[in-house]
Amino acid sequence: MIHAGKDHVTPYASAERMRFLGSFEGVVHARTVHNFYRTEHKFLMEQASANPGVSSGAMAGTESLLQAAELKGLKLQPVLEDKSNSGLPLLIACKQSGRQVSTDEAALSSLCDAIVENKRGVMVIYSQEIAHALGFSVSSDGKRATLFDPNLGEFHTRSKALADTIENISSVDGLPLIGVQVFASKIH
Repeated sequence: MIHAGKDHVTPYASAERMRFLGSFEGVVHARTVHNFYRTEHKFLMEQASANPGVSSGAMAGTESLLQAAELKGLKLQPVLEDKSNSGLPLLIACKQSGRQVSTDEAALSSLCDAIVENKRGVMVIYSQEIAHALGFSVSSDGKRATLFDPNLGEFHTRSKALADTIENISSVDGLPLIGVQVFASKIH
């Protein structure tokens, strides 16, 4: 079942989806994403909105994700680094030309490579004022990927089409790709 992003699933359907994803090999982190959205992230994003700025929003997303992971017994390690010396805990994924902002294809490619290389974990999209997390899992041969968006459901795609899928998801969610981060999942 795919949702248009506005109507969220009922609590029963949401719990059912979490049970399925929790038992699905390689997607145990879906529970982390669920917890991330329901607890720590909301609190920290409210704090960040009181102190506006890209870095406070980015840090809120990072901190809440790591805290939710700890509650679930996962250790999430950030993988991508920003090369522009901005000090942000993410990779800048956009280019600005005048008033036009477009996706940086090199950054998107780095994101996809990190997802395929790390096999499972959580990908975070940092937009202007919010961070949005998606769970991911890649097949052992690296050819197929599963993305889980708490708003839209599951997406099964070929690894080569991962960049297009991520751009489409961010577009439907209404979140321009300002920054991205991959947190690789290691079970304690």
